[in-house]
Amino acid sequence: MPSYLVKVRHLSMVSMGALSSIPALVGFAGVLLTGWLLDKKALVGREKLLVMIGALLSCICIYLMFQASTVGLVIFYQCLSTIGSVLVVTPALTLPLKYISKDTVGSATGCIYFGGQTAGIIAPSLMGFMIHRFNGSYQAAFWVMIVGMFIPFLVSLALRTKGKSAEAEPGSMSDAEVAL
Repeated sequence: MPSYLVKVRHLSMVSMGALSSIPALVGFAGVLLTGWLLDKKALVGREKLLVMIGALLSCICIYLMFQASTVGLVIFYQCLSTIGSVLVVTPALTLPLKYISKDTVGSATGCIYFGGQTAGIIAPSLMGFMIHRFNGSYQAAFWVMIVGMFIPFLVSLALRTKGKSAEAEPGSMSDAEVAL
């Protein structure tokens, strides 16, 4: 986003830096709120809904970002996309703690973090490649992000957590059932 804001939206580095902090602050607040919500009994077994809603919200807002007519709208949609991604990531990080037995929770959490780190390595390179391949157009990079956020939606369709908890019955759920 920083290079997009500077190269395509023609912001100065100072303006870009200031505006880029807004979605980060929204994300910080979103992580705290989502974590708090996930602790509530009403969402036990319904984490799938948060992931689905968050993934779709993020996909829609990423699309709207590169269609936005003003920088203000770009930042607004980026904030909403950040909220969506928080609704995907926070449940993904908490599911092992809630539903997998203590014997394997470390391995499951390690696999989730490994996947996240791998995506963090691949995504910037892939987006840079797409921008280069499409003659400097950032649209292809935005489509990479949209596809990347649609994948958790598809995976969440197979997620089954309703009525299962590692606290109530340790080991009651297989690691594969909570894999995002």
